[in-house]
Amino acid sequence: MFNVEIDAIPVIASDYAKLSVMNDSQIGNHVVLLTHSENEEAYEESTVVLMFNREKFGKFASAVNRAKEALDAAEQGGVVGLAKWSEANGS
Repeated sequence: MFNVEIDAIPVIASDYAKLSVMNDSQIGNHVVLLTHSENEEAYEESTVVLMFNREKFGKFASAVNRAKEALDAAEQGGVVGLAKWSEANGS
């Protein structure tokens, strides 16, 4: 198995969300999103949250872009802005 870390993003519920690309001879190529925290009892602790093949990752990336648009609408217009975005985007 070969794994390349793409980025580590600070998040609320854990120390980081880490995004990586993994190549495994048994399951193939996947994008992996995991949570990562460090504590006194364990040097590192990570939990795989999501694992995608190329097709499913494309769908997830599209959903992330939509969520970013919705977040922008909420930050600009509060609940009204979010409601307008939802109505305009069929969500």
